[in-house]
Amino acid sequence: INLGAGFTYSGLLDDRLTLGGNYQFSNSASDTLITYNEVQPYGDYYSYNHSVELYGRYALSERMGLKLSYQYERYYDTDYSQSAVNSIPGLITLGDLNHNYNAHLLMFTFSYLLP
Repeated sequence: INLGAGFTYSGLLDDRLTLGGNYQFSNSASDTLITYNEVQPYGDYYSYNHSVELYGRYALSERMGLKLSYQYERYYDTDYSQSAVNSIPGLITLGDLNHNYNAHLLMFTFSYLLP
């Protein structure tokens, strides 16, 4: 499942300011079996993600603009394929990645349109 919605409101400050937002939701579920001499259940996989972005875009001129945005993300999954650091001798891994997190992102963007 993947759902999303967004909005924009423009025409503020002499048509220079646009406010907007986006929302996205995704959900996934599966069941995995491994077959090697016999069928063995590997475990269910489940994940979901909520993401919200709010932004304001200001046009300095026809070619230059500024954007300030805030994004929040909530993510969770049950991925059993991760290996801890040094859990298997000789195997190089990225370590345990967090599969249950809340993230906040604040971004400031300057854009310039080339002639």
